[in-house]
Amino acid sequence: MTSARMLFLGIFFIGIIVVISYMDNESQEYFETVSPLSLDSGEIEASSSEESIEMSLKNVLITTERINGFDVEVYEEYEVYTNEDGEVIDRVATGHYQTLRYKASANE
Repeated sequence: MTSARMLFLGIFFIGIIVVISYMDNESQEYFETVSPLSLDSGEIEASSSEESIEMSLKNVLITTERINGFDVEVYEEYEVYTNEDGEVIDRVATGHYQTLRYKASANE
């Protein structure tokens, strides 16, 4: 009876490992499709009849606070339009915010 129990436990644990490996693979594929947090997103070029206008997304730091031992930074996303010479033509808030929270250092 002990060998039958050991065989059952062995098959049971192998089944658990297979299920966990499958679930881990599925979550890994999901995270590979999600883009990482970036403070400077890619640039998009728009064409105009008179000059080339380039649009890029920038995250601007709005506020920094210390809450319950954590430093919390709030960033707002802006569309920044520049011309060929790199001069900023327009800056438009998108209304998207990102919050970054990290453990405050003991020195501060």
